[in-house]
Amino acid sequence: MTKLKSKNVFFSEENIKRLVASESEFQSLKTNRADDYTSMQEKKLDQFATTISHAKPIYDADKTDSDNLPRQVGIDIRTDLQNNVGMSIANSKVLYEKSVQFIAKFNDDIPTQATPEAVLEVFASMNIKSQNDIKKAVSKEKDVDLAEKIARQLFGKVKNQKTKLEDGTVKEEEVYIPTDLDADQVQKIWEVLQDKKREREAHDKASADAQKKTSEDNDVISRMESALAS
Repeated sequence: MTKLKSKNVFFSEENIKRLVASESEFQSLKTNRADDYTSMQEKKLDQFATTISHAKPIYDADKTDSDNLPRQVGIDIRTDLQNNVGMSIANSKVLYEKSVQFIAKFNDDIPTQATPEAVLEVFASMNIKSQNDIKKAVSKEKDVDLAEKIARQLFGKVKNQKTKLEDGTVKEEEVYIPTDLDADQVQKIWEVLQDKKREREAHDKASADAQKKTSEDNDVISRMESALAS
């Protein structure tokens, strides 16, 4: 496991109390969803602001090359939200992932030592008024990392497995799920990819050569026209 520069990735007692209060109020407002929509969104935004202010210094110290946080950090923060705030697994996942994505995309707009109030001011300046606004703000418009997608299809992927323990807490751990492809099949796929790569390179070279010739021909014509006009 990569050694973290951050000394502590768990929420402070003050932030836990803030998150517990907002979660409790959010759940109570759900019974009158239509009438209390604005209040519900305010509580949800407060949770995002608290999580972002907490995760910002961790991100600055320990972000990965893919502008994310190490997997274990994610596990620890989500577990904290589930066990100490009372959040569902699904809600803690959305809160954590969208908060990190927001930091990655708007890091320069968030003060280094941001408080939840400072993050709420950032939201206001960006006209973010709901959880959906945050999701839209961090949307990558489906620009899925193609290399990562192909690698998963060829080899496998890491998946978070959650288990509820007898004491009611949730244990989350990583498990690797390989594909059904064997080594020979992977090698054949790799060889086909190499063939296609060579085809693409030959095409690109031919296109570049043709474009260069066209440009040279146009240049000759232009000079001839200039000479005739003089």
